[in-house]
Amino acid sequence: MRPPGRPVKPSDLGLKRRLCPLEPGKLGTSNTQGEFSIKIDKNGQTVVVFLPNGETRTFSLQDPFYQVKDTVGILVQTGPISELHISRLSVSQAPTGEYREVEQQPEPLRSLVGRLPEDKRITIGAASGGVSFLTDPRYEEILYREFDLTMPTGEFMWSWLLRPSRDRFDFIATDMLVEFAKEHGMRERGGALVYYLDIPTWLRDGNFSREELINIMTEHIQTVVGRYKDQVDEWIVVNEAIGWDGNFTGNNPWYDVIGPEYIEIALQTAREADPDAVLILNFDKDHTSEYQQANAVYNLLAQLQAEGVPVDGVGMQMHLFINHPPTKDDILLNMRRFGELGVKVYITELDVSLYDGQPGVTEEQLAIQAQVYKDVLEACLESGVCKSYTLWNFTDAEAWIDRGGHPDGEGEAPLIFDEDYNPKPAYFAIRDALRAAASQP
Repeated sequence: MRPPGRPVKPSDLGLKRRLCPLEPGKLGTSNTQGEFSIKIDKNGQTVVVFLPNGETRTFSLQDPFYQVKDTVGILVQTGPISELHISRLSVSQAPTGEYREVEQQPEPLRSLVGRLPEDKRITIGAASGGVSFLTDPRYEEILYREFDLTMPTGEFMWSWLLRPSRDRFDFIATDMLVEFAKEHGMRERGGALVYYLDIPTWLRDGNFSREELINIMTEHIQTVVGRYKDQVDEWIVVNEAIGWDGNFTGNNPWYDVIGPEYIEIALQTAREADPDAVLILNFDKDHTSEYQQANAVYNLLAQLQAEGVPVDGVGMQMHLFINHPPTKDDILLNMRRFGELGVKVYITELDVSLYDGQPGVTEEQLAIQAQVYKDVLEACLESGVCKSYTLWNFTDAEAWIDRGGHPDGEGEAPLIFDEDYNPKPAYFAIRDALRAAASQP
């Protein structure tokens, strides 16, 4: 596969027409359906007729077509009941001998991000993985065409594949994603390294002591981060350590056995394994002060900063709904509040559910969804501290939300491309916001 836009040589220039059905004319013989294609060479003096059966006819012209105001005239004879269909028209011009870039489609999102002013420069990312990543070339093409950062949806999880036993690691899936990012010039975000809901059976049932559990955790971080040193740019070190109520999450063996200092130990270990990687603490309801979690996260970050614990960023997951979206001002206020602590903000798992109690997908729902995506992006760009705008996948075909779990299951379409990879209004809202920001001085 090749990304859109490529240099066109002079020899590529020409004229191609498909005409049907036609009676035999001056340029050659048609097939039984009267169909043929013609192509005029770069000098305008050779005409080649291509028939569907593979035969060709070549005709040399005494005078080049391009001498007559760069216009080509074709005489066609048709019968009384026949039709003439022109299914494709191409612009033809005399060759200049120079290369030129031909834009085959609008500028992709990652290119627009590259044109942002330095003070607004962010990465635009998408989580990736799943069946489509392995089987559908369209998925890969859109992923590297539109986004400059990717992160796995589950491949770095202990219980998914990475840590099948205490003495074994399996890097087959993570290696594949990291190589994909390198091949296409994308940044890679890894993690989560420590997550209370990602506890394999061998760990949960192991009855390990505090010291043993610390050793298992630090060994894991050293091994995984060390393997991808200088390849993975950012790590979500600890995920969802604080619940919506502002307290440390329950049924968490890391917290229950080690205590709250497990967060500090994890961050210190990650920093030692890769001193240059960005270290992020990630949360699911910290995007506005409306949630108790946001205030607790603020206090945790302030404490870690005061103690000199290495933490570079706070992650905002932002799984949103159109029936109760946060305002742009509320998001902006909370981002800047975190920034005052000396950390950057990373939007890590953005999607916007259409579920609002109404069946089906309507234009009104899609319009609200698009506005939410745009509001979040504009808050990120205006905050001065937001460094990434990352979606939790990009196509509804790979949306994480269980459609059957909602009363309006068929209405769940939370991402910016539909199941057939067509861009939705949300995609164009993001594109327009990036274009506007890129055009500002």
